[in-house]
Amino acid sequence: MNDGGILYVHPSKLPVDKPCDWANGASPYLLAPMGIIGLANALRERGLDVIGVNYPMEVALDTSFRLVPWLRQQNNIRLVMIDLHWYEHAYGAMDVMRACKYVWPDVPVLLGGMTASRFAEEIMASFDAVDYVIRGDPEVPTVQLADGVVGGGLQPDTIPNLSFRVDGEPVHNERSYHSGPAEFEALNFVDASFFINPCYARFESSDFGRLTGQWLCIGRGCHMNCGFCGGSKKSHLALSGQEVILTRRPEVVADDIARLAERGLNQVSLSHDPAVLGKPYWSRLFQAVQDRNVRIGIYNECWQMPGFDWLDALVDTFVVSDSQIAFSPLSGNEEVRRLNGKFYSNDRLLRFLEALKRHQLPVFIFFSLNLPGQTESTVADTIALAREILKIYPAELVTIANMHHTIDPESAFAVDPDRFGIEVQMRTFMDYYKYAYLTPYARAEAKIGRVRGFEMKPAGSRSLSRMAAMWDAAAAELGPSCKPVPSVW
Repeated sequence: MNDGGILYVHPSKLPVDKPCDWANGASPYLLAPMGIIGLANALRERGLDVIGVNYPMEVALDTSFRLVPWLRQQNNIRLVMIDLHWYEHAYGAMDVMRACKYVWPDVPVLLGGMTASRFAEEIMASFDAVDYVIRGDPEVPTVQLADGVVGGGLQPDTIPNLSFRVDGEPVHNERSYHSGPAEFEALNFVDASFFINPCYARFESSDFGRLTGQWLCIGRGCHMNCGFCGGSKKSHLALSGQEVILTRRPEVVADDIARLAERGLNQVSLSHDPAVLGKPYWSRLFQAVQDRNVRIGIYNECWQMPGFDWLDALVDTFVVSDSQIAFSPLSGNEEVRRLNGKFYSNDRLLRFLEALKRHQLPVFIFFSLNLPGQTESTVADTIALAREILKIYPAELVTIANMHHTIDPESAFAVDPDRFGIEVQMRTFMDYYKYAYLTPYARAEAKIGRVRGFEMKPAGSRSLSRMAAMWDAAAAELGPSCKPVPSVW
């Protein structure tokens, strides 16, 4: 089609076209949702023209970049798509929407993603300039909408999952569509050439400045229900109606990895941990990668603790020096760890790290300071575990962080707070909108757990400031591998 184009914009957390003070610990959240690549290519395969701009990455690459002047240079844009996937973009996405409407008052704006799905009714009621929201899986509804907007004959009342307006009033169609296995597998999650800038691969690896990479979608949904996670099994059921986890066949994923390697990328990061998909899956995947003679590193986030056979196969498949394995034990206290959804012991973690050390694999360990159950006593347990890790693992190959969680709007924390002994303070879209507006830069309050949307009951039952001080003192003692509590949200 040559009737006009579709513009996709990934928003920053920060306001549009305000000077970005990188020295002050900006939190722009540069990575676009990996699913947008499949969606953009689904539109392109339909014959629609799609261009994409990752606004915060453009600013990171060129601090003089301004979105509004760039928008004015674009011709014949017929539909603007903005992702509102993560709540951290609640303010930034709406500010991008305002910028687009300032330049093109009559061009419709579409929002989508998990946060947009969760708060679609409130967004449509509160922001008159939002024309459309797609709730849940987006591929078929977005193609139908774009076809109608660009080609004519739009009938929004026939499009599943769509929220739209009639005479300015919101209408919400039934959320009756979710992606099936065959159509999900057929999506192209590799070709990112619709982005205006080919340099984004610099930001998508675990070793910024040395490696280039890309996140690759290999599944959708989850079979676990970790308390802090807004992408859990129950979350996906609530937001998209998806009851089962979708996975793409190992051979198809291996073809995608080969295509990324052919582009010269050094590392692939997978949306799902192959280990939790089961040995029949990961063994076929790793063998298929080997069969294609692909030489590339991998960044793998271990959702639980994998087996030693998985590790042996991984190091036989990927370039170890260009790889990194991440673990999220969350706490050095095993009871707190189980409460929050991770089911392995300290001993099991340490034994696995001993095996990893033989391969000299870089690792990243994530703890979380403010999760339910964490106290000064459990922080002492976490410090003790960090000491053990650094006794085992070469300091130059390990990074240990201890961060704060912000409550996710569809997580078990938000849905079932009594189970976790917490009081929820952020429940509406406007709560998250204000949160994102108030927390764009590093401040001391972030380090002590302020503005995170929940507190342990009873109030005052723990001191996050003392807990942060305990960790920071230990980090200073343990050396550069152990990072202090971040001052950013």
